[in-house]
This record gives sequence, structure tokens and C-alpha cells, in this order.
Amino acid sequence: AGGWVGGGAGRGGLFAAAAAAGRGNAVPVLERDVLSGDPKPRAGVPQGEQPHVFLFRGLAALEDLLPGSRQDLLGAGAVPFDTGDLPWLAEYGWLPVGQRAFEVLSMTRPLFEQVIRRRVEALAGVQIRAGSKVISLRRSDHEREAGLADGPTVLADLAVDASGRSSRLPVWLRDARAGNAPFPLLAAVCGHASASSAPAPRGPRPARGPRPAPPAGRGAVP
Repeated sequence: AGGWVGGGAGRGGLFAAAAAAGRGNAVPVLERDVLSGDPKPRAGVPQGEQPHVFLFRGLAALEDLLPGSRQDLLGAGAVPFDTGDLPWLAEYGWLPVGQRAFEVLSMTRPLFEQVIRRRVEALAGVQIRAGSKVISLRRSDHEREAGLADGPTVLADLAVDASGRSSRLPVWLRDARAGNAPFPLLAAVCGHASASSAPAPRGPRPARGPRPAPPAGRGAVP
């Protein structure tokens, strides 16, 4: 049995590859980009240069899939903090802080992907093939055939498209005469922004009036 993961150097593709490899499959991971040895942002990756937070439930699932990943992330420079210490401006004002909740990890997306990619690449049967742009997907007998821009085709029992927003899967299905499959879209209705800042100098804190509640349906994290 074999697996194929398109656009696999991102988080979705890496997790899919780890799950497939756990069942003893050969899993070639086809990645369009040429991957750097350093954790650098990649073109087209959403919020690639912004700090990220990997939440508690995600960390628990990651440890189940790839035991020891949390410690690897900490060793690479991820910053742990408790969500109870995080000021959060919600629809009805500021939520209380100082109550113990869940420890999460903060890091950049490139750092997270590099650490997890190394773990996944070390799994038996996984081969990450950088610089492999998939241009077609066809069904050949009982297998799936992935065509590459500059290389031989790859055959697999299962094809997983994890290329994200740039996915060409609707076109490939149409070309394979599979019909127009429905593709639901989830509108996040939010944006991300970040900036570097320095702690304020020590001294008396200026008086502040009551904080107004933000518009309904919006929030902020300072």
C-alpha cells in the first residue's frame, strides 16, 4: 500500500503523512517548494511571518500522533505560557486574568513546521520530496496517478490533497470526468495583525478610564 500527500510540507500534509505512515505505508510527500534548512517563511503560506499559538487540545493530539513533539518544540525555542495569563478582549469586555487554565506554546509557523517535518521525515516509509509540483491527478486502474511538472508520475493507493488555498483538486476531478464535486467554504470573517513592542519603563502607571466594549463579534489579544 502507498500514500500520496500533495503540498505536504505544511501542517495538514505532515499530519496526514504521519497518520498514514503509522499503518506501515510507503508515503511519498510531494512538496512544491524547495525547503530551507532554517525556519524561514514560505511564499503563499498564510500568516507565515506572524507568531502562532498551538492550543492545548492540538498539543495533546500532536503528542498522540508524534510522541515527544512538545519537548522538541520547547528545545527549538517555543515559549510556553498559561492561557489564564492572557488578556483577552471579547464581545462584552476584558476577560479576567490570573486564573490557571491550560499551558500552550507560542512560536512562529516556520519553526513549528520545521520541527514537525523533521519528526515526520524520520518515520519509516516517509519520503519528503521537495521541489515536486503536482500538475495532475488521475485514476489508473485501482491506483491514483500524480503527475509532476518535472519528474515521473507517482502511483499510490490513496491520494491526499493538502495544498490548501491553492488546491487544484476541483480542476483535476473535472479533468478526470468525476463531475463537479461540492466544495464547502468556511468563512472565518476575521483577520490577523501583529507588531513588535517593548515593555514600558517602570514607574507609576497612568490613570485609565473604563475600557469600552469592542463591536459585537470581534476580539483582540494585546
